[in-house]
Amino acid sequence: MSSGSMISPFRFQSYKIDEFSFRAENDLAVLGKVENVPADRWEFRLAFRKPIHFASQQVYVGGVDLDLKLNSDTKEEHGPLMTLHAGIAGMFSFASDADINPMVEESLVKYQIPSILLPYLRSCITGFLASAGAGSVILPLINVRDMAREIVLEIQREE
Repeated sequence: MSSGSMISPFRFQSYKIDEFSFRAENDLAVLGKVENVPADRWEFRLAFRKPIHFASQQVYVGGVDLDLKLNSDTKEEHGPLMTLHAGIAGMFSFASDADINPMVEESLVKYQIPSILLPYLRSCITGFLASAGAGSVILPLINVRDMAREIVLEIQREE
């Protein structure tokens, strides 16, 4: 196999789930639930972290944060039944022999970092919620390109 243009000069080096918190109300509405919770009962918020370029190591660090809230299906309940916050950070670089146009570099960092990290975060959350007794939760698919286009993600430069 030739290394031609099929291999991206943008390298995914590592990731870590760097934030995770979960809270479930200790009451019958939560403990007695045995069926899967419909997707529309979960409130979902996603945020992209500002990418940071560490010039001395020639790496980029970016991330994604996700919040989930399970609201009650009855009017009598106050506050969410379950809340979850999780975040992921990843480290990326460009091949040392890559000659990348700065606009292409910025585009790759802005769009590809969240696109690459989001499935890892989704898997962690889905597995955790299933193990925690919340059943299978299908998180919505995200159009990362449109979301990143709507927000200003200037790359922070660190020496």
